[in-house]
Amino acid sequence: MPDGDKFTRRLRGKGWHRVYRLACSNESHSLIADEMMKACAAAIRDGVPISLFPQATEEICSALQLESEMKELGATSFRDFAYLTLSDSLSDSTSTGDFDLLQSLADSARSVFLELRQSCSTATEKQVVDRLAAVFVERVIKTRFLARVRDGIMEQCQRSVQDQISWEQELRQKLIGPAKKMLVGVLRSSAKATVRAPKRSTPRRETTLDMLNQGLPVLAAQ
Repeated sequence: MPDGDKFTRRLRGKGWHRVYRLACSNESHSLIADEMMKACAAAIRDGVPISLFPQATEEICSALQLESEMKELGATSFRDFAYLTLSDSLSDSTSTGDFDLLQSLADSARSVFLELRQSCSTATEKQVVDRLAAVFVERVIKTRFLARVRDGIMEQCQRSVQDQISWEQELRQKLIGPAKKMLVGVLRSSAKATVRAPKRSTPRRETTLDMLNQGLPVLAAQ
């Protein structure tokens, strides 16, 4: 098996192999983001019960309200009470589904709470939903894709560590808008909601026989 395949073997789930092929070919961030959202949507549909999304939103909002009340009471000795309450609630609610994805959702909820806790008295549900959508999608892509094949992308594109960091930062910016479009509905209500990738931002390419025969990029043997 070609040496380049050692990275593809780390990927599991629909769509991620195509994302890897595009990333190794140094395609545009917009095209890669479109395909990432499709792969991410498929993973979330299969691995996270839809009811957990509005539940996570509600628990973050409740924790922020509790944080605000504790501040008003001047209960500085219980400064982490709201965070710990949120963590306990998240642990109780993430029992069925894909463990890695459920953990990513719980970690994302905690991260959003910590990000908004300083403005807990004025934070809105929209802020919670927008940030949770962006943070969760970023975590899914990191755990399901980048953490597994980052080295392969760097080698194939001949990027330095700093260049790869810059590439990923630009990619994250491209994902924020689509992440909100994909998850805003389910984060507010699970009634008749489903997780679907948003409309593509780039034109769909015509697949030719030559393109199909190209295969994956092969890395030079070390």
